[in-house]
Amino acid sequence: MAELLNSLIMYMFLASFLIGIAIFIYQSVNLVPYGFVRVVERLGELSRELKPGLHLVLWPLDQIHHVRWTYTSEQHTSRGAKLVDVVEETSNIDMRQRMFDIPPTDAVTNDRLRVRANTMLTIHITNIKDAVYGVADLLKSLETNAACAVKRAVSELTLEQIRSDFSTIQNKIKTYLVETVKTYGVAIESVRVQDILPSDEVLKQTEAVTRQKLEAQQRCEQQVVQRKIEEMKQKLELDLKARRHAHERDEELANEKKKEEIGEIHAKMHERMGDAEAHKLKKIKDAGGTIEYLIAESKARSLSNLPRSITTLVMGHDAFAGTTLKINEK
Repeated sequence: MAELLNSLIMYMFLASFLIGIAIFIYQSVNLVPYGFVRVVERLGELSRELKPGLHLVLWPLDQIHHVRWTYTSEQHTSRGAKLVDVVEETSNIDMRQRMFDIPPTDAVTNDRLRVRANTMLTIHITNIKDAVYGVADLLKSLETNAACAVKRAVSELTLEQIRSDFSTIQNKIKTYLVETVKTYGVAIESVRVQDILPSDEVLKQTEAVTRQKLEAQQRCEQQVVQRKIEEMKQKLELDLKARRHAHERDEELANEKKKEEIGEIHAKMHERMGDAEAHKLKKIKDAGGTIEYLIAESKARSLSNLPRSITTLVMGHDAFAGTTLKINEK
Protein backbone atom coordinates (compact mmCIF):
# COMPACT_ATOMS: atom_id res chain seq x y z
CA MET A 1 0.00 0.00 0.00
CA ALA A 2 2.81 2.38 0.86
CA GLU A 3 4.56 1.58 -2.42
CA LEU A 4 1.38 2.38 -4.35
CA LEU A 5 1.03 5.71 -2.55
CA ASN A 6 4.68 6.57 -3.23
CA SER A 7 4.27 5.74 -6.91
CA LEU A 8 1.16 7.93 -7.10
CA ILE A 9 2.99 10.85 -5.50
CA MET A 10 5.92 10.37 -7.88
CA TYR A 11 3.62 10.37 -10.90
CA MET A 12 1.85 13.52 -9.70
CA PHE A 13 5.16 15.28 -9.14
CA LEU A 14 6.39 14.24 -12.58
CA ALA A 15 3.16 15.43 -14.21
CA SER A 16 3.37 18.76 -12.40
CA PHE A 17 6.98 19.13 -13.47
CA LEU A 18 6.12 18.43 -17.08
CA ILE A 19 3.17 20.85 -16.97
CA GLY A 20 5.43 23.50 -15.48
CA ILE A 21 7.99 22.90 -18.20
CA ALA A 22 5.27 23.22 -20.85
CA ILE A 23 3.98 26.45 -19.32
CA PHE A 24 7.50 27.83 -19.07
CA ILE A 25 8.23 27.00 -22.70
CA TYR A 26 4.88 28.44 -23.81
CA GLN A 27 5.45 31.68 -21.89
CA SER A 28 9.13 31.95 -22.77
CA VAL A 29 8.97 31.27 -26.48
CA ASN A 30 7.63 34.24 -28.46
CA LEU A 31 7.07 34.28 -32.21
CA VAL A 32 6.72 37.88 -33.40
CA PRO A 33 5.00 38.34 -36.82
CA TYR A 34 6.64 40.39 -39.53
CA GLY A 35 5.81 44.09 -39.26
CA PHE A 36 5.09 43.92 -35.54
CA VAL A 37 7.07 44.45 -32.35
CA ARG A 38 6.57 43.20 -28.79
CA VAL A 39 7.63 44.95 -25.61
CA VAL A 40 9.25 42.91 -22.82
CA GLU A 41 9.01 44.13 -19.22
CA ARG A 42 11.19 42.75 -16.47
CA LEU A 43 9.83 43.32 -13.02
CA GLY A 44 7.61 46.12 -14.33
CA GLU A 45 10.28 48.01 -16.25
CA LEU A 46 10.93 48.18 -19.98
CA SER A 47 13.53 45.55 -20.74
CA ARG A 48 13.79 45.24 -24.51
CA GLU A 49 11.89 45.13 -27.79
CA LEU A 50 11.31 41.91 -29.65
CA LYS A 51 11.71 42.26 -33.39
CA PRO A 52 9.99 39.94 -35.89
CA GLY A 53 11.17 36.34 -35.41
CA LEU A 54 11.52 33.69 -32.68
CA HIS A 55 12.55 34.88 -29.18
CA LEU A 56 13.01 33.38 -25.71
CA VAL A 57 12.24 35.35 -22.55
CA LEU A 58 12.90 34.45 -18.96
CA TRP A 59 9.43 33.82 -17.65
CA PRO A 60 8.09 34.75 -15.10
CA LEU A 61 10.65 37.51 -14.61
CA ASP A 62 10.00 38.79 -18.11
CA GLN A 63 6.44 39.68 -19.14
CA ILE A 64 5.05 40.67 -22.56
CA HIS A 65 3.33 44.05 -22.33
CA HIS A 66 -0.22 44.29 -23.70
CA VAL A 67 -1.48 47.60 -25.05
CA ARG A 68 -5.12 48.70 -24.88
CA TRP A 69 -6.02 51.31 -27.46
CA THR A 70 -9.42 52.72 -28.35
CA TYR A 71 -10.65 54.32 -31.54
CA THR A 72 -14.02 55.39 -32.94
CA SER A 73 -15.62 53.52 -35.79
CA GLU A 74 -18.80 54.10 -37.76
CA GLN A 75 -21.20 51.17 -37.86
CA HIS A 76 -24.19 50.92 -40.14
CA THR A 77 -27.36 49.38 -38.76
CA SER A 78 -30.96 49.14 -39.88
CA ARG A 79 -31.63 52.41 -38.04
CA GLY A 80 -28.76 54.19 -39.74
CA ALA A 81 -25.09 54.88 -39.04
CA LYS A 82 -23.79 55.38 -35.53
CA LEU A 83 -20.38 55.91 -33.92
CA VAL A 84 -19.06 53.30 -31.50
CA ASP A 85 -15.80 52.94 -29.57
CA VAL A 86 -13.72 49.94 -30.59
CA VAL A 87 -11.19 48.55 -28.09
CA GLU A 88 -7.98 47.10 -29.48
CA GLU A 89 -6.03 45.01 -26.96
CA THR A 90 -2.93 43.19 -28.19
CA SER A 91 0.70 42.44 -27.47
CA ASN A 92 1.72 42.89 -31.11
CA ILE A 93 2.37 46.54 -31.85
CA ASP A 94 1.89 47.32 -35.53
CA MET A 95 4.90 49.17 -36.99
CA ARG A 96 3.44 49.47 -40.49
CA GLN A 97 1.67 52.46 -41.92
CA ARG A 98 -1.88 52.59 -40.66
CA MET A 99 -4.89 54.49 -41.90
CA PHE A 100 -7.89 55.29 -39.77
CA ASP A 101 -10.79 57.69 -40.00
CA ILE A 102 -11.29 60.61 -37.69
CA PRO A 103 -14.94 60.88 -36.54
CA PRO A 104 -16.91 63.63 -38.30
CA THR A 105 -15.82 66.92 -36.77
CA ASP A 106 -18.09 69.95 -36.43
CA ALA A 107 -16.30 73.26 -36.98
CA VAL A 108 -16.97 76.91 -37.83
CA THR A 109 -15.38 78.50 -40.89
CA ASN A 110 -13.91 81.98 -41.06
CA ASP A 111 -17.14 83.25 -42.65
CA ARG A 112 -19.19 81.93 -39.68
CA LEU A 113 -20.64 78.83 -41.31
CA ARG A 114 -20.98 75.55 -39.45
CA VAL A 115 -19.53 72.60 -41.37
CA ARG A 116 -18.75 68.95 -40.74
CA ALA A 117 -15.35 67.61 -41.85
CA ASN A 118 -14.52 63.96 -42.51
CA THR A 119 -10.77 63.36 -42.20
CA MET A 120 -8.46 60.37 -42.63
CA LEU A 121 -4.95 60.01 -41.13
CA THR A 122 -2.01 57.88 -42.24
CA ILE A 123 0.46 57.21 -39.42
CA HIS A 124 3.16 54.83 -38.35
CA ILE A 125 4.92 54.32 -35.03
CA THR A 126 8.54 55.44 -34.90
CA ASN A 127 9.32 55.17 -31.17
CA ILE A 128 7.93 52.19 -29.26
CA LYS A 129 8.68 53.60 -25.82
CA ASP A 130 6.90 56.91 -26.47
CA ALA A 131 3.97 55.24 -28.21
CA VAL A 132 3.44 52.70 -25.37
CA TYR A 133 4.46 54.66 -22.29
CA GLY A 134 4.31 58.29 -23.46
CA VAL A 135 0.51 58.38 -23.83
CA ALA A 136 -2.20 56.35 -22.16
CA ASP A 137 -4.28 55.67 -25.27
CA LEU A 138 -2.42 56.44 -28.48
CA LEU A 139 -5.25 56.13 -31.00
CA LYS A 140 -7.82 57.99 -28.87
CA SER A 141 -5.34 60.80 -28.27
CA LEU A 142 -4.64 61.01 -31.99
CA GLU A 143 -8.38 61.27 -32.71
CA THR A 144 -8.85 64.03 -30.14
CA ASN A 145 -5.86 66.06 -31.31
CA ALA A 146 -6.80 65.57 -34.97
CA ALA A 147 -10.29 66.92 -34.27
CA CYS A 148 -8.79 69.99 -32.59
CA ALA A 149 -6.42 70.51 -35.54
CA VAL A 150 -9.34 70.25 -37.98
CA LYS A 151 -11.35 72.86 -36.05
CA ARG A 152 -8.35 75.20 -35.91
CA ALA A 153 -7.59 74.87 -39.62
CA VAL A 154 -11.24 75.28 -40.66
CA SER A 155 -11.61 78.43 -38.55
CA GLU A 156 -8.84 80.13 -40.54
CA LEU A 157 -10.43 79.59 -43.97
CA THR A 158 -13.74 80.39 -45.61
CA LEU A 159 -15.96 77.67 -47.00
CA GLU A 160 -15.20 78.77 -50.56
CA GLN A 161 -11.44 78.58 -49.92
CA ILE A 162 -11.77 75.11 -48.40
CA ARG A 163 -13.82 73.71 -51.26
CA SER A 164 -11.69 75.30 -53.95
CA ASP A 165 -8.45 73.70 -52.68
CA PHE A 166 -8.38 70.88 -50.13
CA SER A 167 -4.56 70.78 -50.12
CA THR A 168 -4.39 74.04 -48.15
CA ILE A 169 -6.49 72.82 -45.25
CA GLN A 170 -4.82 69.38 -45.35
CA ASN A 171 -1.39 70.96 -44.95
CA LYS A 172 -2.64 73.13 -42.09
CA ILE A 173 -4.15 70.15 -40.26
CA LYS A 174 -0.96 68.13 -40.70
CA THR A 175 1.21 71.00 -39.41
CA TYR A 176 -0.91 71.53 -36.31
CA LEU A 177 -1.17 67.80 -35.63
CA VAL A 178 2.59 67.18 -35.96
CA GLU A 179 3.26 69.92 -33.43
CA THR A 180 0.79 68.36 -30.98
CA VAL A 181 1.76 64.67 -31.20
CA LYS A 182 5.53 65.02 -31.55
CA THR A 183 5.97 63.31 -28.14
CA TYR A 184 3.68 60.39 -29.01
CA GLY A 185 6.31 58.45 -30.95
CA VAL A 186 4.31 58.48 -34.19
CA ALA A 187 4.89 60.06 -37.58
CA ILE A 188 1.99 61.69 -39.45
CA GLU A 189 2.48 60.60 -43.03
CA SER A 190 -0.55 62.29 -44.57
CA VAL A 191 -3.84 63.95 -43.77
CA ARG A 192 -6.70 63.61 -46.22
CA VAL A 193 -9.89 65.64 -45.98
CA GLN A 194 -12.54 63.48 -47.60
CA ASP A 195 -15.26 66.11 -47.69
CA ILE A 196 -16.51 69.28 -46.03
CA LEU A 197 -20.28 69.34 -45.70
CA PRO A 198 -22.52 72.00 -44.17
CA SER A 199 -23.95 71.03 -40.82
CA ASP A 200 -27.60 70.09 -40.36
CA GLU A 201 -28.34 73.59 -39.06
CA VAL A 202 -26.73 75.20 -42.10
CA LEU A 203 -28.59 72.83 -44.41
CA LYS A 204 -31.88 73.81 -42.79
CA GLN A 205 -31.00 77.49 -43.08
CA THR A 206 -29.99 76.99 -46.70
CA GLU A 207 -33.24 75.17 -47.44
CA ALA A 208 -35.21 77.97 -45.76
CA VAL A 209 -33.35 80.64 -47.75
CA THR A 210 -33.82 78.68 -50.98
CA ARG A 211 -37.51 78.27 -50.21
CA GLN A 212 -37.85 82.00 -49.55
CA LYS A 213 -36.06 82.80 -52.81
CA LEU A 214 -38.35 80.46 -54.73
CA GLU A 215 -41.42 81.97 -53.11
CA ALA A 216 -40.15 85.49 -53.87
CA GLN A 217 -39.44 84.46 -57.46
CA GLN A 218 -42.91 82.97 -57.80
CA ARG A 219 -44.44 86.14 -56.40
CA CYS A 220 -42.44 88.24 -58.86
CA GLU A 221 -43.52 86.00 -61.74
CA GLN A 222 -47.14 86.24 -60.62
CA GLN A 223 -46.84 90.02 -60.40
CA VAL A 224 -45.31 90.14 -63.89
CA VAL A 225 -48.11 87.94 -65.26
CA GLN A 226 -50.74 90.05 -63.50
CA ARG A 227 -49.16 93.22 -64.84
CA LYS A 228 -49.16 91.80 -68.37
CA ILE A 229 -52.81 90.82 -67.98
CA GLU A 230 -53.69 94.33 -66.82
CA GLU A 231 -51.75 95.82 -69.72
CA MET A 232 -53.58 93.53 -72.15
CA LYS A 233 -56.91 94.52 -70.60
CA GLN A 234 -56.06 98.21 -70.92
CA LYS A 235 -54.93 97.67 -74.49
CA LEU A 236 -58.16 95.84 -75.35
CA GLU A 237 -60.23 98.57 -73.71
CA LEU A 238 -58.35 101.22 -75.67
CA ASP A 239 -58.82 99.23 -78.88
CA LEU A 240 -62.55 98.87 -78.19
CA LYS A 241 -62.85 102.58 -77.46
CA ALA A 242 -60.94 103.43 -80.62
CA ARG A 243 -63.12 101.10 -82.68
CA ARG A 244 -66.27 102.50 -81.09
CA HIS A 245 -65.14 106.07 -81.80
CA ALA A 246 -64.21 105.10 -85.34
CA HIS A 247 -67.63 103.48 -85.81
CA GLU A 248 -69.39 106.53 -84.42
CA ARG A 249 -67.27 108.75 -86.65
CA ASP A 250 -68.11 106.57 -89.65
CA GLU A 251 -71.81 106.80 -88.76
CA GLU A 252 -71.58 110.56 -88.44
CA LEU A 253 -69.82 110.78 -91.80
CA ALA A 254 -72.46 108.51 -93.33
CA ASN A 255 -75.26 110.64 -91.86
CA GLU A 256 -73.61 113.80 -93.11
CA LYS A 257 -73.17 112.21 -96.52
CA LYS A 258 -76.84 111.20 -96.56
CA LYS A 259 -77.83 114.70 -95.54
CA GLU A 260 -75.66 116.11 -98.33
CA GLU A 261 -77.22 113.71 -100.83
CA ILE A 262 -80.73 114.66 -99.66
CA GLY A 263 -79.80 118.35 -99.92
CA GLU A 264 -78.47 117.80 -103.42
CA ILE A 265 -81.68 115.95 -104.33
CA HIS A 266 -83.79 118.81 -102.94
CA ALA A 267 -81.64 121.35 -104.78
CA LYS A 268 -82.02 119.43 -108.02
CA MET A 269 -85.79 119.17 -107.45
CA HIS A 270 -86.08 122.89 -106.83
CA GLU A 271 -83.93 123.55 -109.86
CA ARG A 272 -86.16 121.33 -112.01
CA MET A 273 -89.25 122.99 -110.55
CA GLY A 274 -87.82 126.42 -111.38
CA ASP A 275 -86.97 125.32 -114.92
CA ALA A 276 -90.48 123.89 -115.38
CA GLU A 277 -92.11 127.05 -114.13
CA ALA A 278 -89.95 129.21 -116.37
CA HIS A 279 -90.81 127.01 -119.35
CA LYS A 280 -94.53 127.19 -118.63
CA LEU A 281 -94.41 130.90 -118.13
CA LYS A 282 -92.75 131.28 -121.47
CA LYS A 283 -95.41 129.17 -123.13
CA ILE A 284 -98.23 131.09 -121.41
CA LYS A 285 -96.63 134.38 -122.26
CA ASP A 286 -96.38 133.32 -125.84
CA ALA A 287 -100.03 132.11 -125.81
CA GLY A 288 -101.36 135.30 -124.07
CA GLY A 289 -103.49 133.41 -121.43
CA THR A 290 -104.15 134.23 -117.83
CA ILE A 291 -100.77 134.25 -116.25
CA GLU A 292 -101.72 133.71 -112.60
CA TYR A 293 -103.87 130.69 -113.22
CA LEU A 294 -101.44 129.14 -115.58
CA ILE A 295 -98.61 129.67 -113.10
CA ALA A 296 -100.62 127.92 -110.46
CA GLU A 297 -101.50 125.14 -112.87
CA SER A 298 -97.88 124.79 -113.87
CA LYS A 299 -96.80 124.58 -110.25
CA ALA A 300 -99.45 122.01 -109.54
CA ARG A 301 -98.44 119.83 -112.46
CA SER A 302 -94.76 120.10 -111.70
CA LEU A 303 -95.38 119.34 -108.08
CA SER A 304 -97.37 116.27 -109.08
CA ASN A 305 -94.05 114.68 -110.04
CA LEU A 306 -92.79 114.96 -106.42
CA PRO A 307 -92.75 111.89 -104.12
CA ARG A 308 -96.09 110.55 -102.89
CA SER A 309 -95.38 111.67 -99.35
CA ILE A 310 -96.01 115.28 -100.48
CA THR A 311 -99.83 115.70 -100.78
CA THR A 312 -100.56 119.41 -100.27
CA LEU A 313 -99.06 122.66 -101.29
CA VAL A 314 -100.05 126.16 -100.13
CA MET A 315 -99.84 128.64 -102.95
CA GLY A 316 -98.01 131.79 -102.07
CA HIS A 317 -99.20 133.91 -105.04
CA ASP A 318 -101.23 137.02 -104.26
CA ALA A 319 -104.14 136.00 -106.50
CA PHE A 320 -104.57 132.57 -104.80
CA ALA A 321 -103.48 133.40 -101.24
CA GLY A 322 -104.76 130.79 -98.80
CA THR A 323 -105.93 128.40 -101.57
CA THR A 324 -104.87 124.79 -101.22
CA LEU A 325 -104.53 122.62 -104.25
CA LYS A 326 -104.99 118.91 -104.01
CA ILE A 327 -102.51 116.74 -105.96
CA ASN A 328 -103.54 113.25 -106.91
CA GLU A 329 -101.15 110.59 -105.89
CA LYS A 330 -99.93 108.39 -108.64
